[in-house]
Amino acid sequence: PPLPPPAITVQVQPAVVTLAPPPPQPTTGSARPPTCSLLTDFEQFGAWKRGDEPFGTFVQAAETFHSGMFSGRLNYNFPTPGNDYVVFMRNIPMGGNGQAVIAWVYGDNSGHYLNCWVKDSTGEVWSFPFGRIQHIGWQQMAAPLNVLGAWPTGHVSGPANGVLDYPINLYAL
Repeated sequence: PPLPPPAITVQVQPAVVTLAPPPPQPTTGSARPPTCSLLTDFEQFGAWKRGDEPFGTFVQAAETFHSGMFSGRLNYNFPTPGNDYVVFMRNIPMGGNGQAVIAWVYGDNSGHYLNCWVKDSTGEVWSFPFGRIQHIGWQQMAAPLNVLGAWPTGHVSGPANGVLDYPINLYAL
């Protein structure tokens, strides 16, 4: 069988948060609707670009991982409550009509939100939260792709028709 996908590590100053995609699930003989699959595996880190906020770095890391040999580590330090976010962008196509982005997160109990941004076929960018990091160690977290979700779900940029138009791309963490 294939090896399970490796982790994403998000390291919070001075603690650590780590993300990893879930392991592949066996399929049954019955037909299933199209679903998304592994988006990225940090074994090949790729080109993540920091947004306008200068408060962090996102790098490939080998010291903490859920599976595989590498993860992605986010280091950040927020200077004030009004400047308490950093964005790392990479456009990754998402196949199928998935209902959530799922990740393994190594938490530090910081209470910070972890969000993903998704760009739809019309150019509309949405923020979908995995939730607050309120655990220590590995935990699977999901960001439901529900445009009617509670804050911090919401429109980020682009046209605003209020609908997540497929096909979609992971746009940022």
